[in-house]
Amino acid sequence: MPSSAEHAVKVCRNTETMQLISANSSYDEWVAVTAFYTTIHIIEQYFSDYQVPIVSPEFRNLGEPNNHRERRETLHLLMQKGKIPQKLRSKYRLLANAANIARYESMDEFNRQFATRIQELLEIVAEFRKTLP
Repeated sequence: MPSSAEHAVKVCRNTETMQLISANSSYDEWVAVTAFYTTIHIIEQYFSDYQVPIVSPEFRNLGEPNNHRERRETLHLLMQKGKIPQKLRSKYRLLANAANIARYESMDEFNRQFATRIQELLEIVAEFRKTLP
């Protein structure tokens, strides 16, 4: 897994890419995908900076996350313990859903659900950056 510094570089590069893409509304689905992966790197940097153990529901230490499920479960546990605000849980799910629809569903479906919510997705990324130092 990348180091904290490498995650920070990816956050910056993904944020720049997200801003460039968002200037052209013809590529809103890629804004959603980039927003989600920018947030993934924000979370991974937080885990790395604070040496957060990735744990399973059975509370076994799994080391670094290997997939989205492990990351999601660890986020949920940290929210339950009050280490990460609960309000970010639904926002993470919204980003994940938007990226999933952007990658695997039709453009009509993506536009139906998210065409008017692109700014909201960008604001969620900014909120994660502010909340997870």
